[in-house]
Amino acid sequence: MAENSERNTYCERLRLPVPRLEDVVGQHRIRLFHLMLVALLEHGGPVGLDDLAGRLRTAGVVAASGDLTLPCRERGTAWNRYIGTHRAALD
Repeated sequence: MAENSERNTYCERLRLPVPRLEDVVGQHRIRLFHLMLVALLEHGGPVGLDDLAGRLRTAGVVAASGDLTLPCRERGTAWNRYIGTHRAALD
């Protein structure tokens, strides 16, 4: 997932500085769920699930199962909505 060079609508709407995933990876008590949210905020808009998993992998995140794509797909509607079945976005 390439960093979004356009406006970051998520962070603008929330009035947050754009986070950097690498700054959060490895922090105490940070779970994969949190890292997925940071990656979406960093990107600033909807992103493909394979790209989301790739961004997490690039930042050094390792899933217990070894497959970051599966947890990205299993999160469900509690934290995101799926556009088709291959994209995640914040509500």
